[in-house]
Amino acid sequence: MCLRQTAASALILGLYWLTINLLFDLVVLVALFKMPLLLYLYDVGLLYLLIPIVAVGMGATVREARAGSLDRT
Repeated sequence: MCLRQTAASALILGLYWLTINLLFDLVVLVALFKMPLLLYLYDVGLLYLLIPIVAVGMGATVREARAGSLDRT
């Protein structure tokens, strides 16, 4: 697998998980529990931006491991 494909796959997977989590939260927290949308965005929504960031970080780690540049001590 090409190094570029690894980063792109990680980003796509992170965005996919972000979308799923946002949809579930909007249905449960905002619609069912009547949580105000702005409160949701401040409390939970912004933290979900970490999902694609972590996925890209893991993808970069895999890329480095495959390239053999990680220290194995």
